[in-house]
Order: sequence, then structure tokens, then C-alpha cells
Amino acid sequence: MRDKRSVFASLALTGCLVSCSAGPHYDIVIRNGTVYDGTGAPGRAADVAISADRVAAIGDLGNAEGGSPPRE
Repeated sequence: MRDKRSVFASLALTGCLVSCSAGPHYDIVIRNGTVYDGTGAPGRAADVAISADRVAAIGDLGNAEGGSPPRE
């Protein structure tokens, strides 16, 4: 019985780690673009995420994903 519990616990932990490691999902992610803020300051390199026709995030978006939603 103890072996079954440890196998179940291992599977549950693995599932959590896989789902927790995925970054946020956006419709589009533009990587390393030049962003101008409109103040006259020089542009800076940043990622830009778009969701539902709106800018959702700007900056280092790390492991964010864009495109079709991930399949489960």
C-alpha cells in the first residue's frame, strides 16, 4: 500500500511542476522589440504581449507563450 501512495505522490508532484512551470499565455508575444514610451527618451529593448487586441504586458516576459492556446 505504501508503494502505491508514493507513486501517486510522485505523479501528483510531477503534474504540479509541469503545470506550474508554464508561463502566462497571450495571443501574441513580440520578443526583443524596440519600445518607445512617447516621452522622447530613447527606445529600449523589451518583449510586448498582446491579448484580445490590447497590450497586456511590456518588459522581460521570460517564459510567456503566444499563439494558439496550449493543448491539454
